[in-house]
Amino acid sequence: MKDNYRLSPFTTYITSAMTVAKVTIRQFAPKDHAIVCKIFKQGMKDNYRNLVVDALKLPASAGACVLAPAACAGLLHSRGVLTTGLGIAGTAVAAAVIPAAVAGWIWKLLADYTRYSLSDDLADVPKHYMQDKGNNFWVAELDGEVVGCVAIQARGEGKAELRRMSVKPGLRRAGVATQLAHTLIRFAHQQAYQEVYLTTTSSQRAAIALYTKLGWATTKVTQDSIASFHHLSLDVAAAVTKLSLK
Repeated sequence: MKDNYRLSPFTTYITSAMTVAKVTIRQFAPKDHAIVCKIFKQGMKDNYRNLVVDALKLPASAGACVLAPAACAGLLHSRGVLTTGLGIAGTAVAAAVIPAAVAGWIWKLLADYTRYSLSDDLADVPKHYMQDKGNNFWVAELDGEVVGCVAIQARGEGKAELRRMSVKPGLRRAGVATQLAHTLIRFAHQQAYQEVYLTTTSSQRAAIALYTKLGWATTKVTQDSIASFHHLSLDVAAAVTKLSLK
């Protein structure tokens, strides 16, 4: 297993508001487990606001946000208290109830998913990502500190899935995710994968923009009760040529 933890030859220089340093991409080692989980949890938490904003734009939520205070106002008007302090306060409370309920619901779902992930594949990274040669898990290191991660899992028929892409706050949009993705694409090419696909929420706008820039294309968008999901696919051979990763 020691060979699995060798340093990757692929490095790059990144620039952020704080530092200019060399980022090294290497395979996951057991010592990385705690920081990888921390980065993942922070990424989930940071997506919360965008998820709430997007959920409130859904027809059901938007309609409820309008109808709840309107219904309250109608009731209070019928009782002759609409223009009183009590009536105004009642209408305001009705207007706040739906957004607060949506936010609380999303927070619970996000917390449940985070706990599930931490107890599933992220509980044992070597088992899920490093026992089969078609899988892998990498971390990005900056000045000896792990600042990002990404994984790939084989899905059969020449396909693989990009998973667990996450970068530490403060270093996002600084080139870390790009270098992690480049490493993953090189690996996919070496493994003769034809396609690497991924799924992410529409609230991850910066991530979708990055994936698109790297060559992923949205194949479909699906909707559930709280969010829309972008399903993206990468033609590995085309991406290797486009990004000069041979």
